[in-house]
Amino acid sequence: YPALLRSEDFDIIGAADISKERVAYLKKNFSHLQFYPHYKDFFSSCLLDAVLIATPPYAHAELIYEARNAGIHVLCEKPIAVSEKEIKIIERLIQKNDLVIFPVHNYKKFLSVCRAKEIIDQGEIGLIQHITIQMNSPSHRLGADEWESHWRRKIKYSGGGIIIDYAPHFISIVSKFYDELPIKADGFFTAIDKKLGGEVEDNAVLHLEYPSGYACIQMSWRNNTDSYLKFFIKGSKGYIEGTKQEICLYSPSMGLKREKLNFYPNSNKLPNWGSLVLKDFYAAITEKDFKSQEIIEALHTMKIIFNIYSKYEVY
Repeated sequence: YPALLRSEDFDIIGAADISKERVAYLKKNFSHLQFYPHYKDFFSSCLLDAVLIATPPYAHAELIYEARNAGIHVLCEKPIAVSEKEIKIIERLIQKNDLVIFPVHNYKKFLSVCRAKEIIDQGEIGLIQHITIQMNSPSHRLGADEWESHWRRKIKYSGGGIIIDYAPHFISIVSKFYDELPIKADGFFTAIDKKLGGEVEDNAVLHLEYPSGYACIQMSWRNNTDSYLKFFIKGSKGYIEGTKQEICLYSPSMGLKREKLNFYPNSNKLPNWGSLVLKDFYAAITEKDFKSQEIIEALHTMKIIFNIYSKYEVY
């Protein structure tokens, strides 16, 4: 997590991992840190103010619960939970108003997404009417070889397929553009990889309804091209097309305009999405924002996703 290494707000003091190989690697490359074979030893070490949970999703809720009981603020990779039961547990935890639980929805920190939001807020394209996001990849992302490199294909670890892996990111982007949360959702998906021994869906189309408009999210792990991400925002006066690297804008006042954006996720020169997420997490801690918009949005998003899953018997 390069952004943590550069952070001025947090110091890394240790880590826990169930993989002996991973711990050996960390000890070799970060010998000044403390390492633990089990998270309970780590949490009880009395050294921690905050913890980053970067495990596969099946362990997120348990680790959030145990960290909170140890008096530790939590920054957690998405998805925040993999079941409605876990959502209810986390909702009860944030009601205690004493510790921050914060999700990592880093895609909405992309420079192209932030620039598109600026243009929307300036009124250049008028009121948003519809948003489309497309994401295609030849395959799922692989995990660590030392553990389960294909854990995203195994329901007991992932909690779902491409929807649970990517939809939290894309719904958070759409919600950022609209400045509101979705009120309805539906979708359909296929599990092509089941024929190859997989357990989860790898193609999905989601339809979202917001108070102010609509959105469609298309995702695939089975596209035989290079990976890409595109979004299209239709407004009442113009539109914005975007990728990770650029945006194309049309509005009456600006005409047709294309902007190239630097896309360096680990750049030392530009604010990258990891640094921006850490800044927001630190602000939530210092401002005692225990019910931040970020965690409310994350929980609401997962409820939407679970509702979509419940309509189809895939697993």
